[in-house]
Amino acid sequence: MIKDAVTSQDYGVVFHLEYKFKDHYLSPGITARYLYGLADVIKDNEGDQVLNSVFEILLSFPIGGEKDVQEEPLCRSHPYAKAPRDRTTGGLFCCRA
Repeated sequence: MIKDAVTSQDYGVVFHLEYKFKDHYLSPGITARYLYGLADVIKDNEGDQVLNSVFEILLSFPIGGEKDVQEEPLCRSHPYAKAPRDRTTGGLFCCRA
């Protein structure tokens, strides 16, 4: 059987590059990864080492997620002050003058 000929564990070094098309964590992006294996994957190998190496190119298209936070005035007495909604209560962060 093949599982008797190969090791069950592998380790190596990963090089990872990622680019997002917009400056937002929910934007589409492209990723390139290269894994260079350091462990011999053949059990009882008498010859040259057999190492894994993998090159991947990934495209990401996030779906769902949070909508942009709407800014609203803190208080009527401070018309220029803006703050995001409090996500725990659904209300606004408010100040008292």
